Amino acid sequence: KEKVNKLHVFLNHRELIYAVAHMLGMPIAFPGQRPDSLPSGCSVVMEVYDYGVRAFFWSPSQPSHEDKARYLRERRPMSELYGNGILLPTASHGCAAGQPCPVEAFAYSFLKWVTKTGTYVRLCNVSVEDTYFARGEASLGVMEDWVQPEVLASRGINVTRPTVDAL
Repeated sequence: KEKVNKLHVFLNHRELIYAVAHMLGMPIAFPGQRPDSLPSGCSVVMEVYDYGVRAFFWSPSQPSHEDKARYLRERRPMSELYGNGILLPTASHGCAAGQPCPVEAFAYSFLKWVTKTGTYVRLCNVSVEDTYFARGEASLGVMEDWVQPEVLASRGINVTRPTVDAL
């Protein structure tokens, strides 16, 4: 039986959603949108369980201009055109979309990203004194030992990054 104690996290600014999706290895593919493009009003929803994280993209219903014009002509309520939106399962690289994914897989994707970009300490020129409140953050190097590829592979997580063509 699935546990009910979930934590829902909502991100709803496209710039933040885009950055988080790329840092956590979640491919962006909305129906009717260009690949790697986010529709207006979208969100990221993450359900955190004791055994992993399920991630979703959500986007609001987007009726066509023709349907809206027809409803105006017919004096029908526009609210009828808007449903509950679209919920798209996603996951970090190596996990199946819509299934709980170990948090280590998300951390591994993040660390791979930081390897390319550098840590916030290096990028923002943060001094040692200013890192006092940042203890425990991945970018300071204290998390890497529990997200090594061989550890993830032993838990059944595919740590092979997809090619650009696969995205």
